Amino acid sequence: MTDASRTELIAKQVRKHSNEVAILKYLRMIRPQSPHVISLISTVSTSHEEWIILPKQIPIIELFQQAAGARLHCKLVKCGFQLIKGLGYFHMHGVAHLNIKPSNLVCTNHGDLQIIDFDSAVQVESWDDQIEGVCGTRGWRAPEIGDDEEGVRLTPVFSPIRADRWSCGWVLLELLGGVGTEGEVLVAFEKWLMDADPCCRPSLLEWDGLEEGGNEGPFVQGYIGAGNDLMHFATHMMKFGQMGGLGPHQAAAKVY
Repeated sequence: MTDASRTELIAKQVRKHSNEVAILKYLRMIRPQSPHVISLISTVSTSHEEWIILPKQIPIIELFQQAAGARLHCKLVKCGFQLIKGLGYFHMHGVAHLNIKPSNLVCTNHGDLQIIDFDSAVQVESWDDQIEGVCGTRGWRAPEIGDDEEGVRLTPVFSPIRADRWSCGWVLLELLGGVGTEGEVLVAFEKWLMDADPCCRPSLLEWDGLEEGGNEGPFVQGYIGAGNDLMHFATHMMKFGQMGGLGPHQAAAKVY
């Protein structure tokens, strides 16, 4: 299936009781839009089910199979930065994804990482908001959510924004575990995101410079791009004592 621009499209059936359609429509209305969220092309409803029409993109796992060595490392690091930027954008606008994992990450033909599958996503008013229940995928959930196959236990109550941060850190670890010094800055951040105490996990907004003013979101006064992501990120790493006394240019250079 293709549209008028000959873009290849796919149809996805929406899970019952999912907020996916409402959240994708909400994200589509925000300005400026993020290049890191999958575009909702259309919706199709029948008497029994609902479908969404999306552009067909390249799973990042397939993309990585096409590269090796330094070129692969460069792509992995770029994807890591874009994951932080995309998820931070969601959080700024009050959306928690709650199923961040490699299979929910794709790339456009222009090389932009996009986050897909909003079946588990919820809208919140702050990162202190809490919800009940188990959601997401086993192995990628934050520890405070737990495992729905552990047997009888209390229903978890947790902050979906802080749970997203942990999952983001786990995905960064998977992406960058074998990269070496090229991904050192992101690996340091990943360890912080996976802090056992949810309240100690850093905001993706702060780390990506999304709290610096502009378009108003639920949590912050706006969104602006970080400009030079490497320089901005390295400067924050210095601020929080993660780069061993290096200057921002030296710290940014460590990524590549």
